Amino acid sequence: MGSGTLPAAAPVHPLVLHPRTDRRTVLVFSAVPPGVDPEVTRRVDRLRAAGFEARTVAPPAAARRWSGRGRCRAGAEAAGGTVAGTRIAAMGLTFKAGTDDMRESPAVEIITRLVALGADVHAYDPAVTTADLPGVTVEPDPYAAIEGATVLAVLTEWDEFTWLDLDKAAHTMAARHVVDARNILDIGALRRRGFTYRGIGRA
Repeated sequence: MGSGTLPAAAPVHPLVLHPRTDRRTVLVFSAVPPGVDPEVTRRVDRLRAAGFEARTVAPPAAARRWSGRGRCRAGAEAAGGTVAGTRIAAMGLTFKAGTDDMRESPAVEIITRLVALGADVHAYDPAVTTADLPGVTVEPDPYAAIEGATVLAVLTEWDEFTWLDLDKAAHTMAARHVVDARNILDIGALRRRGFTYRGIGRA
C-alpha cells in the first residue's frame, strides 16, 4: 500500500471516514472512543501507519447514547451483573462542572437509566440541592450518598470529587466498586484501598 492511499478496509461500520481537503487528515466518526473499542483503535492505527493524521470525532447524539448505555453497563458489571436493588452513589448531576444546569446532562441520563433498571440511586452535586428525578435521593454531602453504596459512580468532573476521603469511603461503602465516567480519580489510590476501578478508556 503506497503512502497517501486509504487502507482498503477502513470505511466500515461503525466508522465513517472523512478525508479532509488536504488529503492528509482523516476524521474518524465513531460513537465509541478508540480506547474502548479495539476495532476503532486498529482502524486508527492503520490510517496513521499509512501516513495519515487520523482524528477520532464522536457525533454528539451518538456519543450521548453510547455514554449512557456504556456507563450503565459498567455500573451493572461493577455491581455483579445487575443494578436491581443496588445502592449507587452518583457523584454529579449537572452537565459539566461549574454550573447548576442539568439540561441535557449525561449524568442525569445515566442516573435515569440506572433507576429504570432498579437501582437505588443516591446523588450528590455541589451545585444541586434538590432535583425532580423520580427514584433519586439527592444528598447534602458526598459521604451521605456514599454510605452503604455498592458502586461509586463519578458522572460530572467536579474538582471536589478528586478530593474525596477514600479511606472514609472505603469504610462506609457496602462494597468497594468505582465507575469513573470522567477519568478524574487516582486509580492507584483507589486500588491500594481495595477498590475495583472501571474508567472510560482506562484499564
